[in-house]
Amino acid sequence: MKRYRKFPLPKEGMDKECVQLCLSMNVVPGIQTIESCCGHGKTPYRIWFVADDLESLPRLLYYFDPCHSGCPGWSVSVKTDCVMSPVTFKVEGPTGELAHANSLHIAHLIMNDSVVASELRRKGMRITKRTRK
Repeated sequence: MKRYRKFPLPKEGMDKECVQLCLSMNVVPGIQTIESCCGHGKTPYRIWFVADDLESLPRLLYYFDPCHSGCPGWSVSVKTDCVMSPVTFKVEGPTGELAHANSLHIAHLIMNDSVVASELRRKGMRITKRTRK
């Protein structure tokens, strides 16, 4: 059975290395990415996001834990500022090609999560099977 991707197009100018992971994160119920940077080989790979509530976080954070993804060097932190702005979260990974390879693997894990797959079906979306080169 063939499966097809039906994702919204990424924003113009978005680092192509961040597209797949941002799209995957945005399908997790209650999660919305707001900014990203691949690091361009000089700084760590980063994605900033917001969560509707704390209950939305475990399903996403599970896949950034190296115990579950097999990808060491990833962390998630939380931030506000001196005027108590709404909380934002930051996913941070390694630098360079390793970050991009890891991000594709983590995106694949997220998209194959049973709850995320249900959300995709509910929205009329499908995913393709990942193929190895």
